[in-house]
Amino acid sequence: MKTKPTDTPLWITLACAAFIAPGAWAQEKPFTQPPLITKPPAPPPATVATNLTEVFTKGKIGLNALLRYEYADQRGLKESYLGSISTRFGFTTATYEGFQAQLEGENITALTDEDKFNAAGSNGQPGRTVIADPETTEINQAWISYNKFDTTAKLGRQRIVLDNWRWVGDVVWRQNRQTYDAMLFQNKSIKNLELIYSYVWHVNRIFGDVTGLPIANQDLDSNSHLIHADYTGFKWAKLVGYAYLLDFNNDLPNAVARNLSSATYGGYAQGSQVWDKENNGKVNYRGEFAIQTDYGSSTLNYTA
Repeated sequence: MKTKPTDTPLWITLACAAFIAPGAWAQEKPFTQPPLITKPPAPPPATVATNLTEVFTKGKIGLNALLRYEYADQRGLKESYLGSISTRFGFTTATYEGFQAQLEGENITALTDEDKFNAAGSNGQPGRTVIADPETTEINQAWISYNKFDTTAKLGRQRIVLDNWRWVGDVVWRQNRQTYDAMLFQNKSIKNLELIYSYVWHVNRIFGDVTGLPIANQDLDSNSHLIHADYTGFKWAKLVGYAYLLDFNNDLPNAVARNLSSATYGGYAQGSQVWDKENNGKVNYRGEFAIQTDYGSSTLNYTA
């Protein structure tokens, strides 16, 4: 679920990144401009181990560092300034008999005095504009997967990005990635058809697991189901259908978390047609329809 501030703030963000190891992710646009791509970059082909020793000796170390400066000014609040650095360090094993695992830690450190910005309410600066990059150190990903018969099963803390990032994503344009404690199945047994199902029991939000956060910004206990199917067998379009059944059952006052629960059903067709090969002229098109209702623990009653 996305919310908008009452008044449109001004954000100026400068970022530079250093990446070591294949498969590192590039910096995306600020959260006011969601990314245009629909899926995260594909990881490099996994190295195959022939014995348990090679599971580690052929594994890959990953280091990702992102230096970021953000200025934010919202009407009615003081300006905020934040220089910060996000560092992720992890290890991904080679695959062995279909199994693979990853462990990745993450640290966000502020380079600006904490009285110069509002870290989503966690640093005692409610009079300043929010810059949602609190200082935190946590496990970003910790999962094990198994791949066999065109099916991948993944269990643990992981990134999940579906469709255009708005419904389900990792909020890649903030310093702290949103991850999910989940079980995920992906099947590609049928040509041109991809099926995904995931059960999510906890959402690790971008605000971090830090003290002082307002209730509205805390992590979410979840009893959610994500269902996604896409078909690419037509030349004219990719067809996608989805059902995102989100149930957040935190035991919190005023139904803050519970009322984020919703059921969204929808689908879209997306494609392109070349009309001028000489000049690389192309028309891109996309049509989508979705309906959302209250669901699960929500105390609301609506259809949109």
